[in-house]
Amino acid sequence: MITSFGPLNVALVLVSCSDASSKSENKNKGRNEKLVSLVGEKLALLLSLLSTGDITLVETDVCWILDTACTVVDLQTGDDGETSKTTAGFESYKKIITQLGSKFSESSVVQQSLFKLVTKLSGLYSIEFTLALFLNLDVSQANSDSLTSGLSSLALLNRESYFDAWSLTLASIENYDSVAHGIELLLGFLQSVGKSKDEVHDFEVT
Repeated sequence: MITSFGPLNVALVLVSCSDASSKSENKNKGRNEKLVSLVGEKLALLLSLLSTGDITLVETDVCWILDTACTVVDLQTGDDGETSKTTAGFESYKKIITQLGSKFSESSVVQQSLFKLVTKLSGLYSIEFTLALFLNLDVSQANSDSLTSGLSSLALLNRESYFDAWSLTLASIENYDSVAHGIELLLGFLQSVGKSKDEVHDFEVT
């Protein structure tokens, strides 16, 4: 585990604890958002340096940074599932994710962490892209969990797009090269329905 970036981890723990208390007391909210934003900017800088080769880290440390970035996104997500920070604030992550995906194309663990971050940044990626990316990754519990989490967020934010994606999946599942991927996609949709607040009694496959 990297130690030089330890203060970022400590900062996140402190902000997380403070954020939990401030939600009930409605105090220090602005301060917490600024601290989380600052941590997010530092993480983006680290990921950028890593993607360009200016720094070199082992896979476990890369995953740590990516997972910490996911935590930052979670802390900036409101009860309605929308990030309090504008989508533009996360634009730098998109290029970095692409570069890291290419650089660590042979690392399944880094790919898992990258996919998790992609599903957190639903405002930057279409559901079609996310599903296509999932189909090109190894079948794993981590990827399936990230998929379900991303679908749950989409069900809250955009019901129409969510069910359109579900219909498309059902209509094309027999054409998938991997039966396992198809099954995991269906499970992801079914599990995300249970986690979302939307009801599906009026959902029809056309």
